[in-house]
Amino acid sequence: MPKIAAPKHPKCHPDRDLHCQEAIEAEFQSIADRAFQAGRSREEVATALMELADNEDTPRGH
Repeated sequence: MPKIAAPKHPKCHPDRDLHCQEAIEAEFQSIADRAFQAGRSREEVATALMELADNEDTPRGH
């Protein structure tokens, strides 16, 4: 499994979010590709990934 690069800049850096996107893009694409190959549509994969991301803001166990 490829390593995801650690942040290069402090949290206040204006490009930190962009660099994070670049760091996780290959893994994101791999998950999406596997879901497509399993027969999932682009819409349902996009919806699932967005909901999973939203769930990351929810405290565990609630």
